[in-house]
Amino acid sequence: MREEHRTPPQDGSGGDDEVGSPADETSDAPPGRWWITPAVFGAAAALLALAAFSPWSWGLSEEFGTAPWWIAVPALVAAVVLVGGFGTPRTVRWAMAAAALAACLGLFAFARSPAEELPYAPRPYQFLAADPPRPAAALAAALACLAAIGLCVLLTRRQDSCLPPPVPGGTRRRAQRLLAVVVGGALVGSLLSVGADQVAQGAQRALADEKKPVFDATSQTLPEERRGKGHEISAAEHHEPVPHLKPEKTLWRKKLPGPAELTTCLLDRPEHDGWRVDRKHQNDPLVTQSTLVAVESVAGGNAVVGYDTADGSERWRYTVRDTEITLPYLRKTYTADSRLGQVGVSDFCRVHVVVDPLTLVTLDGSSGEVKNTTQLPSPATAKKKRIRNWNFVTESDYSYGEEDEEAQWQPLVPLGHADQIYVQSSWQLVEVDHWTGKVLAVTREKEDCFHLATHERRSARTISTPLVLAQGCTPPHYTRIPELPSDQERGVHATELKYDGLSRLISHRQDTIPRLGCRQAPYITDFRNGSKGALVVGRWCDDYDGPLLTGVDDHGAWDTVVELPKDTELPLRPYASGLGDVLWLSHGSLYRLEPFRDRTDGQGSYQKLYSGDGEPLEALVYPANGHYGAIVGYPAAFYAMTASGTLLTLTYGAKKGKEDGAVAEVAGKLVKAAGACAGTRELLVDRAGVKLLALCETEEGTEVTAITGERLTEAEHTYPQGGNHKQYVSH
Repeated sequence: MREEHRTPPQDGSGGDDEVGSPADETSDAPPGRWWITPAVFGAAAALLALAAFSPWSWGLSEEFGTAPWWIAVPALVAAVVLVGGFGTPRTVRWAMAAAALAACLGLFAFARSPAEELPYAPRPYQFLAADPPRPAAALAAALACLAAIGLCVLLTRRQDSCLPPPVPGGTRRRAQRLLAVVVGGALVGSLLSVGADQVAQGAQRALADEKKPVFDATSQTLPEERRGKGHEISAAEHHEPVPHLKPEKTLWRKKLPGPAELTTCLLDRPEHDGWRVDRKHQNDPLVTQSTLVAVESVAGGNAVVGYDTADGSERWRYTVRDTEITLPYLRKTYTADSRLGQVGVSDFCRVHVVVDPLTLVTLDGSSGEVKNTTQLPSPATAKKKRIRNWNFVTESDYSYGEEDEEAQWQPLVPLGHADQIYVQSSWQLVEVDHWTGKVLAVTREKEDCFHLATHERRSARTISTPLVLAQGCTPPHYTRIPELPSDQERGVHATELKYDGLSRLISHRQDTIPRLGCRQAPYITDFRNGSKGALVVGRWCDDYDGPLLTGVDDHGAWDTVVELPKDTELPLRPYASGLGDVLWLSHGSLYRLEPFRDRTDGQGSYQKLYSGDGEPLEALVYPANGHYGAIVGYPAAFYAMTASGTLLTLTYGAKKGKEDGAVAEVAGKLVKAAGACAGTRELLVDRAGVKLLALCETEEGTEVTAITGERLTEAEHTYPQGGNHKQYVSH
């Protein structure tokens, strides 16, 4: 700051004949508002320092970030030069130059918005940033530097004194007043810095909104007064593989206009600390509620509808109307159809809706509330106008054998237990957090890559990490995806998250599917994972008449090769449990892969477990934990439905008088519980209310039948391990 020096009288007098006094000293004060210059000096210094350190970003969104070092350094240099030079004209000009450099760099960074440089990951999963938000911290630093430059210009124009007038108390009192004004100016500068942060965040959001495609959707959620109501069950009932029921009666029957899948929500849990349940509340019940999610056609579009499995009534509805939007592609634009794409239903209270061509919407399974809306990468290719752009990666290729693109389309698919889900286009694979719906990673592939994804079978209500199989553009192989960090590792609050999913490297372990003597690579239609290893089903070369079922153990050795009959229909949709059981339906009969210990030289075998007594089986539901009940002395129950709609409760164990082999026996039956089905039949277990749902899907819609009955054994007996789950927070 500039100081005004006054030359004292040489004769020792006050310059006048009068005697000096406090009153006279006050009257010698310089004219003008002296406090403006030090206040402006303090505000400019504060703005430059705060531009360098971004201290207010902790209270803003995760995407705000902090100023890069190459912006922070010139801003900090400007602050040091300004303060160190005490605001002299020369140092003010140098500070303005450094601040101008920082402002230009900040504006350039915000305008360019380059993607982050991420660590290398081996093919085929090289994770890249998916359209990151513009760096708001860089813009905030630039705005703060511009404001500081404006204040510095004002400093250079001020000619008045920057010192307070003489006051009683002498030099010390004047210094205190000067310091107070500088601090006051610094506080004003801090407020201006906060304003710059808010403006930058607003610009970030506005430009992000501009990038989001516009789609026409309405949400009719469950009314508040109906939320939180469900069925009370124990921890063992919640986690048991399947309920052991003797089917007795039909609760309700309803015709839905489209395909349907099931999701179950945990509405209330005992008191807990985020990980463990309080000891006093370990026997408290859990409150669960299940929703049957269906897709139906409506006027001008399509709707995703949630139905209550208690009585079949509608709970919520999310409607997407067909529109057209304009999208950029290679410095040009093209028109794309905006419409409802594929819908993926997670087992754990989440429904993921693709709105073609660029949006993923995540809904709460119980209320239908929109939890997140995420922009997907552009799917534009040489074929710019596709019928469908994105589809979820599932365990089986449901489109196998269909040549027409519309015939291949599955509007609704199950997503299972995985902690991460995957959605793919013809040349991109996107990893999404199943709970939040946020994009974790994107990999860019060669044209016509196709993926399958499976997960470990631990228990019925345990989220597990996925395995992803790639084929088509590469020899078929699968990769084990590493686990996401726990809540303890990434912090309780969102602002404490230090984990960046985009920079996460996949495991280096990749298992290649063997060619088994064939020149060309096989095509895999089914991919499963159990405690004994991975299992794939597909077609190899003409050396094999029928499809092959092959398995790999935990050490990566392909120890099982089974050739199935030539007329076996694919996808096979086998059931692979966490205890090594592998079952499947084919031509109306139930088959079982021989246990691992019975395989020699990699040649496996299978046996017919149940033939249906002359009436073919059309649907099966088998527990993730397999024959656990038999291990603890109770029958291992599972369910099948015949062509006439008769529901069977089956148990199986070792054949009497034989050391090896197994046999299935009927433990319960409800004749024609659901009636005959002219389409595709499916069985689902509804834990909320303990019942089974029989689905018959045809071109006209899906007929749903809810069936319940008497328990054969209690969950605490058939699955005693479920009692351990009461100690931990359930999902």
